[in-house]
Amino acid sequence: MVLSKAYISPQQLFLLLLGFVVGTALFLVPSSAIGQAGQDAWLAPFIALPPGLLLLALLLVLNKMYPGRSIVQYSQSILGWPGKAVGLLVIWFALHLGALVLRNIVSFIDVIFLVGTPSAVLCTTITLLAAYAVRLGIEVMARALGIALVLATVFFAILQGTAMLFAQFDNLLPVLEKGWLPVLRAAVGIASFPGGEILVFGMVIYHLKPGRGAAWYPLAGLAAGLFMLFLSIERSVTVLGPAVAARAIYTPLVTINSIPGGQILVTLMAVIWYFFSIFKFIICYYAFVQGVAHWTGARDYRPLVLPAGALLAVFSLFVYKSAIDELFFAQTVWPVYAIPLEYGIPLLLWLAALLRKALGVNKNSAAADTENNSRL
Repeated sequence: MVLSKAYISPQQLFLLLLGFVVGTALFLVPSSAIGQAGQDAWLAPFIALPPGLLLLALLLVLNKMYPGRSIVQYSQSILGWPGKAVGLLVIWFALHLGALVLRNIVSFIDVIFLVGTPSAVLCTTITLLAAYAVRLGIEVMARALGIALVLATVFFAILQGTAMLFAQFDNLLPVLEKGWLPVLRAAVGIASFPGGEILVFGMVIYHLKPGRGAAWYPLAGLAAGLFMLFLSIERSVTVLGPAVAARAIYTPLVTINSIPGGQILVTLMAVIWYFFSIFKFIICYYAFVQGVAHWTGARDYRPLVLPAGALLAVFSLFVYKSAIDELFFAQTVWPVYAIPLEYGIPLLLWLAALLRKALGVNKNSAAADTENNSRL
């Protein structure tokens, strides 16, 4: 097993998690959450935060217990041959999520900008761009994407401030008119999408440069990403009203377009969404190819980049039929399908790792890994 020598700083991991969490959720989560919880949807991101923090904490603890190894690698160290099956589930999750994100991007571009453009052309173009980024490696990706995300976050703040000039905060009332149940449903959805999707960071966190207090940065990145989703939901409710916001497919875009002079800001909003979404796709792409390389024992993931990109592009063409299907899948199917994988896999590995530690198995495993590394 080869320990990675590529490192990213805690600050870079903060930005990576922030961008990933916002990702495609920036446009899809508000309409879904408002449709379920109405004017109380703004509460859902705060309720979804603790499960997401718990999941990320599990990944960080496992990374500390098995430094320099990805979730695909240490799942085999913890569980033995059943860990190979767990690793395959993580790889499948990264593949499926990457295809879904790619289709989200293609659908948005097709509906808003390049109407009538064949989906295959858009998928190929976006995948080739992402493939170039993935081949550059995690360090270069983190630096370049970090700069883009800082700009996107600044643009987001400008849009938020402009929209608040036309907000009607009475739209947030009455609070909890229908009780907590609709809010909890919306929170479960957000805990799954995008909160639980950070499972793919099990293929990224092992690059984190060790240091005192480094774990606080990724936790803060997750919290900041969900806070941005809260702002997007709050903006949609206060500007459009819950009834109108729930009916729109791309609610934040409709929100900006509805304010005076908003037509000028629509392009800026679209650029922000594209930055966050393409970033999320690149992370999923990277997690998939790294996962396959680690599962097969390959020493270099780069020969897998183009074949994996072709698979992602083709798969993405069949996951949805329309933007309406996207929203329906995100609201109803995804939480049921994804939550057992997102939270179940890290919890299983953590409990099994604690059991191995209690039985004194980890010492022998660590010695064997050290011997294997010295041979390589």
